[in-house]
Amino acid sequence: MRRGLRNLVALWILWMLFGLVVPVMAQQEITARPGVSIPSALVATPTATDAIGEATETAQSITPSAFCDVDRDASGETALGVIRGRVTNGSIGGEVPEGLVVNLFGINDQQIVVRESVETSTEGEFLFEDVLIVEGWLFFAAAGHQGVLYNTASAEIPLDDRILELPLEIYDSTQNDDLIRLEQLIILFDFSSPEAVRVLEVWVITNMGDRTYVSNEGGIEVVLPEGARGLQLDEGEFGERFHPTERGFIDTAAVMPGIGIQDFVFTYEFPHTNRLDFSQPLGYAVMGVEVMLPEGGPVVIADTLQDSGVRQVSTGPLRIYTAGPLGSGDVLSFSIAERGSETTSVRGPDAWTGLLIGGGVLGIALIVVGYAWRRTSLRKARGDAMRHTDDILRAIAELDDEHALGRIAEDEYQNQREKLKRRALDRMSMEDD
Repeated sequence: MRRGLRNLVALWILWMLFGLVVPVMAQQEITARPGVSIPSALVATPTATDAIGEATETAQSITPSAFCDVDRDASGETALGVIRGRVTNGSIGGEVPEGLVVNLFGINDQQIVVRESVETSTEGEFLFEDVLIVEGWLFFAAAGHQGVLYNTASAEIPLDDRILELPLEIYDSTQNDDLIRLEQLIILFDFSSPEAVRVLEVWVITNMGDRTYVSNEGGIEVVLPEGARGLQLDEGEFGERFHPTERGFIDTAAVMPGIGIQDFVFTYEFPHTNRLDFSQPLGYAVMGVEVMLPEGGPVVIADTLQDSGVRQVSTGPLRIYTAGPLGSGDVLSFSIAERGSETTSVRGPDAWTGLLIGGGVLGIALIVVGYAWRRTSLRKARGDAMRHTDDILRAIAELDDEHALGRIAEDEYQNQREKLKRRALDRMSMEDD
């Protein structure tokens, strides 16, 4: 648990510095979000990569006593430690650039207290010596490669041996999105208002490749269902990570290799009518869809959705309907109506309007509890995901299933299968070595 919180702290610091979610496009301009104070050395520079270098050069000395007690060794001397690591390239055939600049950040109570930088050796190794050891100080390393900023996990320097290992993995970049898919698409409906039907969507993105997806002209495109209005983003504003389009919006954040490696949440609404026809085009293959409605709500009309039972959450029960896998170019379609208005393949109760959950509207509590459950289970696949032969073979099997169900075109199927096959062979060769 502490390790997960430390990683979140490191990501939060990078978000404060660059105003973006890691991994970030290094070319993005640095801007301060409301309520966030960015050091002047960072604001004055045009790119994330330049910002780190400038901040390192102009960093002021830190007085440890201003933050917390300095750790000392048995002789009473100030404890100094070593932080070291090695940069590796996780892309098949990828190399670590010689002399890559690695930046070290020390953080305490959400403040940057240490900033240093070194260049890697010919073997990709980096070393920071005489680093002050202070209780509660967390350290992480970061480096930019081909337009993307990568960072390590954050950790304290152990006082026993005073050596902290921070391995840093980078990837080559690609603009090809053939191996991008939705690991999970979650759609949650709220019928509590007589004015409109509120809808929340969660997109959980997987990159099946071994290169970070970076698009100079776009990104992950979301096409909203026909008739949707009042689009709102759960995090960020248009013009930063997200950009509006005529049909929805684009997420421009880089996507690292991994299963469930990235996600975003957004909401919109429909006018409240007796029948809602939902139709959403899918630009990517989707491994699983979950449609969530409050138990005791409307009737769902859909031949393609399967009733997967009721899930209990803190604010009340939700009935879950599932579908998938779906292919790129498919359209997710179903209808919601009052019971008895149409013949249904998935039945629901009589009520349509005024449905309340746990004595209140289906709001933030339900969103957090329901989504956190799914997010936690999916993110267990991070870390070593898609780095071993078994993961790639599983991806090939899933691709075969999609093709057998007619969810993917023949040429796209052959192209993706050949790429995964080559990657599996390369990985097996590396593991043998």
